[in-house]
Amino acid sequence: MGINMESAQVIQAAAKLGCLVLKCPFYYLGTRVGGSMTRVQAWQEIVEKVKSRLSKWKSKTLSIGGRLTLLKSGLGSIPVFHMSIFKVPSKVLHILESIRSHFFNGHDPGSKKAWSPPNSGDTSLVCSFRRIPRGGIEQNQFDSLVELVRSVTIVPSADRWNWNLESTGIFSVASARRRIDEICLLNIGEETRWVKCVPIKINVLAWKIKTDALPTRFNISRRGIDIQDMSCLICDNAIESTDHLFFRCGLVRDIANKVLS
Repeated sequence: MGINMESAQVIQAAAKLGCLVLKCPFYYLGTRVGGSMTRVQAWQEIVEKVKSRLSKWKSKTLSIGGRLTLLKSGLGSIPVFHMSIFKVPSKVLHILESIRSHFFNGHDPGSKKAWSPPNSGDTSLVCSFRRIPRGGIEQNQFDSLVELVRSVTIVPSADRWNWNLESTGIFSVASARRRIDEICLLNIGEETRWVKCVPIKINVLAWKIKTDALPTRFNISRRGIDIQDMSCLICDNAIESTDHLFFRCGLVRDIANKVLS
């Protein structure tokens, strides 16, 4: 390949070396070299890759969270390398934004429909989930979530949404997680201390026992799962709960007494 050289000289050099003449544009490590990247047509291949990644059938089968995750991975990995080298034309940015918007809203590419909630204009929170709550503890948790969402005020502005769980007004996953933890997590009443002289698994088990987070039959039934028999498999004298398994079961108490003796 010759730069600022006559084509005859390039052909002559290639003949002496016994190689072919490389013509522009060409691809090096997946990046287009030698073309005019200020033209929209030069970015067409990148746009097509994004379209193929964000296809119509994926938008129909994925939930809102799944579409958002795929958007971040697709738009964050496919064009970012080219954008770090070349200046992107504004029209290409508009095209990518249009693809992103249509995919997230579940519309066909090129559609001019405005956004509308799924299930024929159903604006309830349940339409955001892949399946409806199945009753029991799921329904109770969903009802609590609905009440919590109603108390949150999101004010639209020119180019962003305000989030009143953060002092800055900007949404963050951490603020939502802290709010959920404040409502759902148990208040132990004292700090959890890790004992360094015992294995980490023992510390974790002790923490789960203290917070009643073990998947006992009683706890599983509270999640709405049908349990035919919740009796303790060891003694069959009481419901299988965390308190019974580790402190009240007859066999467990006998073992503890032998260990302590």
